[in-house]
Amino acid sequence: KTINSIGSFSLVINNLIGPAMLGFPHLYQQAGILPTTACVIFIFFCATLSGTLFSDAIACIPGNKSFTRNLDFSTAFKLVAGEEWYVVAEVLF
Repeated sequence: KTINSIGSFSLVINNLIGPAMLGFPHLYQQAGILPTTACVIFIFFCATLSGTLFSDAIACIPGNKSFTRNLDFSTAFKLVAGEEWYVVAEVLF
C-alpha cells in the first residue's frame, strides 16, 4: 500500500518484459523493429488497462473504498458473483 508511481511502473515493466527479455534479440531479428515494438506497446497498454480495471473492481467492493481490506481476485469474484460461481471458477481455474 506504500508503492508509488515509479515502483508500480517498474513492476509492470518487469512483469511484461522480464521473462521474454532473452527472446527479444531473436524476435527483433526475425520480425523487425516496428512490429515487435508495436506488439510490446500494445501488450503494455492491455496489461495496464486490466490492472486499472481490477483495482477499480476491488475498490468498488463494499467497505473497501480506500483499499483497507486485503482482497485478491478470487475473493473479489466471490463477493461479486456469489458462492456458487466462486466454486465453479475455483474448480475451472
